[in-house]
Amino acid sequence: TQYVWYGSFGSNLNSERFACYLRGGKVAGMSIQQPGARDTHVPFRIPPTSDCPTASMVVPHRMFFAKVSPWWSNGGVAFLDCEKKEENEELHTHLRLWRISLEQFSDVFAQENGLHPAEFHERFTKEEVLAMAERGGGDHRIGNGSWYGYVKALGAFTEAGAVEPILTFTLPPVELEAIRSGVVDEVNPPSMGYHDVIARGLVELGLEATEADAYLRARYSLR
Repeated sequence: TQYVWYGSFGSNLNSERFACYLRGGKVAGMSIQQPGARDTHVPFRIPPTSDCPTASMVVPHRMFFAKVSPWWSNGGVAFLDCEKKEENEELHTHLRLWRISLEQFSDVFAQENGLHPAEFHERFTKEEVLAMAERGGGDHRIGNGSWYGYVKALGAFTEAGAVEPILTFTLPPVELEAIRSGVVDEVNPPSMGYHDVIARGLVELGLEATEADAYLRARYSLR
């Protein structure tokens, strides 16, 4: 089995919320119930403990809120500007890394893009994610206006000789640039329900509640 580390930066920082993509269901603040992955095994505890298979990292890219999400009371949702280095270290982004199978990652990716896992046929292969990790590349896997259709490799871990890529997904680079430059005016603060779900995830990572709140509010705009 090929494993990957999914790098989450938005609501999936929260273990309870991320588990919805694996076993199905929803958490407070969500208006849509997730079908879950075909492999419903949740390989971590809720909340996680020190012996569960999660990790974290800070990346030199900016996270911001944009679009209008009916899933989250029409507030903005989080995107990672992973093709542009952020010079201001205070705006670097916390990622939570979830170790899941590549099959589960494909199912999570499908759900994030509004698809049932059974409807997503362009599934990721071991060969392509390993190649993506080696070159630090990305792949615009789902088009047609999907918000999280671009997968980006952010490195890899090596476990017992096996390479396990670190993967995240966000808007494609062209759309990120359009929002960043102001050509498209889609920056939108999150709903409080979405804000609170992410904040609880950041607290699980070790931030104080006040730190988590300030971290998120600093990313309400791109100015």
